[in-house]
Amino acid sequence: MNKVRFQHVENMFGQANSPKVKAFLLATLLLIGGTGLAWMVWAQPLAIIVGLAGFMLVVLFLIREEEALFILVAYTSFHQIVVAYLPNSPLTGWKDFVLLVFFGLWALRRLNTRTWTKSPLDIPVILFLLILVFNLLRAPSLPVGLVGLKWHANFIPLYFIGASLDLDKKKLKFLATLLVVLGAINALYGLGTIYGPPDIFRLASRYTATVSGNIYAAHWLNVKIWALSLIMGISLLSAQLEHRYKYLVIISSPILFAALVLSLLRVAWVTSVIGLLFLAIIRKEKKVFIYLLIGVLAVFVFFPPYIIERIAATFSATDVSRYNKEVRQIPIGIQMIISNPLGHGLGTIVSINYRHLIGTSVVNLLASSIGGLENGLLEVGFELGIPGLIAYLVILISALLIGLKTYRFLTDDFVKWFLAGILASFFMVLVGDMYVSYLKGTEAFYWLFLGVLVSLRKSAKQHTL
Repeated sequence: MNKVRFQHVENMFGQANSPKVKAFLLATLLLIGGTGLAWMVWAQPLAIIVGLAGFMLVVLFLIREEEALFILVAYTSFHQIVVAYLPNSPLTGWKDFVLLVFFGLWALRRLNTRTWTKSPLDIPVILFLLILVFNLLRAPSLPVGLVGLKWHANFIPLYFIGASLDLDKKKLKFLATLLVVLGAINALYGLGTIYGPPDIFRLASRYTATVSGNIYAAHWLNVKIWALSLIMGISLLSAQLEHRYKYLVIISSPILFAALVLSLLRVAWVTSVIGLLFLAIIRKEKKVFIYLLIGVLAVFVFFPPYIIERIAATFSATDVSRYNKEVRQIPIGIQMIISNPLGHGLGTIVSINYRHLIGTSVVNLLASSIGGLENGLLEVGFELGIPGLIAYLVILISALLIGLKTYRFLTDDFVKWFLAGILASFFMVLVGDMYVSYLKGTEAFYWLFLGVLVSLRKSAKQHTL
């Protein structure tokens, strides 16, 4: 077995003196050197663990690239923990560096094998990248533009890597279960930051200076990822799974549901319900409606009264007034886009989250020019202009259409449930972006799922699933 696995590495890199091997050795030395630096300078167990994990993940990518890629994506939802415990450490950029190494190894493999998985999504994704570069030149300043480029393009390599994966049903079961379980672990930590002692469940200081600290912390901890994981969990519960996976999903799904409810974030509640309804309609399965009904009853029976009060507050005069204000903001946002159809420049909005990098004065100036714009789609149009907004929507809508077409080609029940879960996630992003920027915090999952969708399309055409 080991001989077969390492033959995969040998086939990838060829001869020992090739540039590919040298590139891999350089990446390995950099990872080991980073671990050694963490040991000497910080001497903190977490720094050592994170550094070693990076090295191990690169090795795993060479042997089992699917598992390594999914673990890296799942880790992005844990990144805030590293930021909280190692606020001044270069290891806070660990995920970006490892992803860069992954992409480099993937590119070397493509050059070596001269293979490329073509997809109808390639053109809109490449067009979106070109629009990002164009708007980088129009950014208010280079630091602001680079922050915007990192925000929008950081995880796009996941699409290209994911599209080249050779997935079978066995791998899909393991990988989907992995995402659900790690999502549940993240949800437990997130609940700790909201309701637990702050000296144990830490948050990065720059994210806690807000009036509604706990609710904002829940935003920052990516409650939307809990929603995506829950959708995938419901899909797996409805499918045929081996017992070793089924038990893990059965344990994880209630944790995700409880964390989602206790986060008090109504936009996550609404989009989760919409995602489940979309899942039920695609699959034409009553069991999804039953899960949804059980969840609603559980909220009224088992959860604290303030959850019901939070739901009731949705229809209060205060919240209705706020909704009206947000609705009135939409025409203003549209007018701001029309006034500058090519975009106001990359990073104009997203850099507001990085005042520690670009300075408070710049952030305040940008915030005043935006005027409280909170609609996700309008934010994309404001930064990237009408061409960028069109490219963004084309990618998302094309993914839904390609997924629905691929769904009709599939015959295996589990794979159809898995794909339905991905499509429900895309639909949640599309609906959520009409209220807030639902993609923020879920970018890694979004781009990975786009790549996996292309891979499933390829396998469905080849009748290998």
